Amino acid sequence: MPIIPTITKREFIKTPGVDASVPAPARLAAAYENNLSRFGTLIPAAIRAASKVNAGITSAGVSVSARPSAGENLRYPGGTTENVKAEKRAQADKDLTVRTALVDAVRQDAGAKGVQALETAAVKNFTPETASGPAARDYAVLHRAAREEQAASASVRARESADTEKTLLRQVGALVRSPEALDEYLSGQVAAYEERLRGNGESEVAVKANARAVRAQTVEENVCRSLSCGDWRAAEATLSKHGDKLPDAARQTCAAKTRALFARSQAEKLWEEGRLETGGSAGQIRRYALEHIAEPDVELGAAMRQTVEALSRREGAREHALAAQTLASAARLPSADALGVLDGAPGLDAEELAQARQAALFFDGDNTRSDAAQFVACYFGGTQKEHARLLKREKISARDYVRLEASRHARQSGDSRRAQELLCRGIDVWMQKKGFSAQDSYAAQYAVLTADAPSGSLGDVWKQIKNLLDV
Repeated sequence: MPIIPTITKREFIKTPGVDASVPAPARLAAAYENNLSRFGTLIPAAIRAASKVNAGITSAGVSVSARPSAGENLRYPGGTTENVKAEKRAQADKDLTVRTALVDAVRQDAGAKGVQALETAAVKNFTPETASGPAARDYAVLHRAAREEQAASASVRARESADTEKTLLRQVGALVRSPEALDEYLSGQVAAYEERLRGNGESEVAVKANARAVRAQTVEENVCRSLSCGDWRAAEATLSKHGDKLPDAARQTCAAKTRALFARSQAEKLWEEGRLETGGSAGQIRRYALEHIAEPDVELGAAMRQTVEALSRREGAREHALAAQTLASAARLPSADALGVLDGAPGLDAEELAQARQAALFFDGDNTRSDAAQFVACYFGGTQKEHARLLKREKISARDYVRLEASRHARQSGDSRRAQELLCRGIDVWMQKKGFSAQDSYAAQYAVLTADAPSGSLGDVWKQIKNLLDV
């Protein structure tokens, strides 16, 4: 809606009853009513003031006395003073009708249609008598405000269109797959973008600056997309041809990312070669890959070694997780079935596999009673040598040895066993409150940790034990 000024800067006119918080058209209508309600007193006051001047000539050229004698009526060729008053009131009413129609036209057709609606209302309502009075002055103000509003709206739409074109240019340009095709795309699309900016009234300096910016952004996004797809060759080719369009910081960042991707791809290639050559564990593949890094560039060589170490950790965690699952499954089975599960178990080296198979041979006839305290301690932090020593000293059973090995591999895969540790702490606190000994507490923890149930169900196992103890 056009902003319609109703009071200029030096006019101290009060309009009682006008709420400043309502929209401009409503304020304007209320202001008209308040001002025009006083209009009937303005004309008589003006006539009384005119009677006090020295002398004057009417519009018809008739001389009148500015100081009439007492009881003398001021007369005009058209009639008495009362007739003149009536004519002026009628003219004021006509002006009011026209002014209201103008405001209504602007109020109903705001924005881009405001000028057209205002002009249509003027043609429809103006007469020779109203074409030079208050209505004409209102029309001038309203018309100027409507034009300004229309120009502002057009400017906003033009900027939004330019921003949309810029976004499309960058998004589509990022998908171009070769430096030559990108060069051709930018040549045509950036030129069209510049023409739009010129049409919007931008200066030539601003046009060129915006064109440089959109070229740089498109090249950078194209390189980043190639890198995200793992295509370091395409990224390197684009940088080689269009790198001069990028700011120094962006060019250095893209170059560093491209080198890092190259190093990672080369390291992954060596890793796969090592897998085929050795057919062994993550440790064997790691040794092969590190031995075959022959990159003369120091930074690239360091990046390749870092990638190999990361691949080794990831592969090692996967192997440990598989080993933990295999050992945990074997610990629940009879001896013959456990041996079948352990055959070719992934993630176990030769020594670990041999020790696990040796323990599985004694599952059925092993009557060893495990030391609950030592079992709980090793479950959360024991090593393979400690487990083997406890088995040899008959401090744990053969089946519990396999259980402890499963827990060790789970920890090395990244499973901190935090849930089981918190559960055991809770058991110990509860047992102490109930007056049980430390030995009883370890026995309860041992019963929970060795229960033939998924780790997520160990809490239910403890509830059953607690119900039995809480008598």
